[in-house]
Amino acid sequence: MDAFGYQTDDDGETPRALRETSLLCEPAELDQLIAFLTHVRGEVARRGGGACHFHYRDWRDDAHQGSDLIIVFSGAPATRGQ
Repeated sequence: MDAFGYQTDDDGETPRALRETSLLCEPAELDQLIAFLTHVRGEVARRGGGACHFHYRDWRDDAHQGSDLIIVFSGAPATRGQ
């Protein structure tokens, strides 16, 4: 797994590789995140794989502020070290 991020004020939105990622959340938010990831796993299985992506912010109607978590599947195994 690789993590990429954007600065809020980036005009070009060039992704930057992240060495470490921290999530600041409460127990209820962690439960919601687990539910989202479970949903993503089910959707990917239902679709049979392939390239797709899912936004946590869009999945939750009340999460329009703060950071977004985007899960991306390329449809092919990721290559490392390139």
